[in-house]
Amino acid sequence: MFRSVAKWTVLALLFMPVGSVLCGQESLWVFEGLITKADPKLAPDLQSGWVLSGSFLFTGLEMEEEIPVDGNRSGRFSGGIKEGELTVDLYHQLHFEALQVPGLAGFDYKDNDPDENGRDLYGWFIPMKGVLKKSGWSSRWLQIWLSDSKGEMIRSIPPAISPYGLKADVVWFRLTMENEAGEPVYVDGSLDYFGPLSGRDETEEDWRGVAAGLSAQLIDRDRTILDIREELARARSRVDSLRQMVDILVEERRTLQEENRLLTEQADQADPEVDLLVSGMEADKALLEEEMSLLSDRNVALAESLAESEQLRRKLLREMESIEIAAAGTTLEEADEAEEAVIVPVTSLSGEEVGVMKVVEKPMTIERPVQEPASETMEFRPLPVRNPPPPPRKKRLSGPRKYR
Repeated sequence: MFRSVAKWTVLALLFMPVGSVLCGQESLWVFEGLITKADPKLAPDLQSGWVLSGSFLFTGLEMEEEIPVDGNRSGRFSGGIKEGELTVDLYHQLHFEALQVPGLAGFDYKDNDPDENGRDLYGWFIPMKGVLKKSGWSSRWLQIWLSDSKGEMIRSIPPAISPYGLKADVVWFRLTMENEAGEPVYVDGSLDYFGPLSGRDETEEDWRGVAAGLSAQLIDRDRTILDIREELARARSRVDSLRQMVDILVEERRTLQEENRLLTEQADQADPEVDLLVSGMEADKALLEEEMSLLSDRNVALAESLAESEQLRRKLLREMESIEIAAAGTTLEEADEAEEAVIVPVTSLSGEEVGVMKVVEKPMTIERPVQEPASETMEFRPLPVRNPPPPPRKKRLSGPRKYR
């Protein structure tokens, strides 16, 4: 039995068309990774941090090579990929799914790319169709790239796909979405695994990696819970402070309402006679203020009249002095030169200055009366001399000196 299987295997290899890919048996390939960047137009139905996973059936014998380019160091294989599907979930809750549709599926390859320091590159592409809920966006293509910086992933041309998968340094994907108008947006991320399901060896190291990932998630969750608790404590403290402030404001409002009520009651209980008396006093005050204003105006008028009278009096005095000087044979100018004038301000009864007054100091003229000769018959009798009465004596008070 084993010999027949080996025989048919050898014959299949001998009659394999040139350019076909090894891994002739149909195998289930799976992939899984994390979305690291999603276009904001897809939110909130599709966001970064969610998990993309899927699978497809791969048959290497069914792939056909396109015309190679670049000296047979790069090319394309198409076909051999069917029943592809993918899902996007968060905590195992499905948010999006897509299925393979008819169209070109396969992979491009480039061996020892001189522009990238001799790296090897695979680019797988599968047409996927799925509608993203009610957002109007739907999937178009799923592209998966595998890169090996050492150039050891592609060992022969055409490349042979091992049934155990491909060894690559970096694996990433791009899911292309389109709206009804054909506008494309992209969802990018990295893949943790891409290869046949049988080649995925769940060894102890894998389980330790899973445990480490879960541990990191638990640590992040605990840190998040701690931050949320601290924020909750601060929020509760702010709420307590606001409640105390509200209580104080309510108490002040109650106090003001009570004072307003008491003032209203006092106003209602006020004696109307007191109000009438206050109104009468206010009226009397207004009359007195008006009368005071009139008296002030009258005082000003009297002060002005007094000043005019003073000027008239001075004028009359000067005229009289002129007459007297003329009678004495002295001119008015000479008399003015002999005068010593002093300017004195004239104020009203209210203390306001209403004018000035000139005071002239002149030598006093003494007129001696003419004495008539005494009559011979007139008898001169001296007046009797009376002594002034003695001053009254102070009456002595009785009792001690300190009580006088």
